[in-house]
Amino acid sequence: NMRLAEKHGVGLNFSGVNPNKNVLTLTGNYNYQFNLKNAGKLSAGLGAGLSRFRENPGYQNRYNTVLPEARNFIQLNLGVAHKWKGLTTGMSLLNRISTETETNPLRLAGFNAHAEYDFTVGELFQLTPRVIYSSTSVRSRINTDLTVTYKKQFSLGVMYDLRGDLGFHAGWDINQKFRVAYLYNSGFPNQHPTYFQNGRHQFTLGFQLR
Repeated sequence: NMRLAEKHGVGLNFSGVNPNKNVLTLTGNYNYQFNLKNAGKLSAGLGAGLSRFRENPGYQNRYNTVLPEARNFIQLNLGVAHKWKGLTTGMSLLNRISTETETNPLRLAGFNAHAEYDFTVGELFQLTPRVIYSSTSVRSRINTDLTVTYKKQFSLGVMYDLRGDLGFHAGWDINQKFRVAYLYNSGFPNQHPTYFQNGRHQFTLGFQLR
């Protein structure tokens, strides 16, 4: 993602998720920012792209099921966010529409909402609590997070999902250009005692444009 001018921004996102049911998504995004003067800034964004859904062959062998053919979807996203002083709030809508003519049970609609507040502690520290709510036609979840940032470069945080997922993360922003981060979480022991019982590790390497 990058800013083209004072009020315009564009982005290109690619994601692949779920080891059993592979979903590959490529989305282009556009964002416009409104300056509300004493009331902060309001951003509105639109995303459009394609998704491809395909069952993993290993999933067929495990459950002895017949896999459907790969299916394609048109994905449309719409979101707004507002920032005023230290408070940031936002919400977004997602709609994944099948390109097939018949009704497809994998059509997915979703809603997301988030809020966070930045507290300045002295001259060196920043404390940021945040909450993220996401809901789809399949399930809903609430994530909470508390992050401490030192000199706007080093961060430590703890996160908790109300389904029972506990995690910790650390990050380092180098010269406002590079980002290195690590996250560990323990899975969902309350709902899936044997699933992710050894925890999960996530590593992030990033380069920040303009």
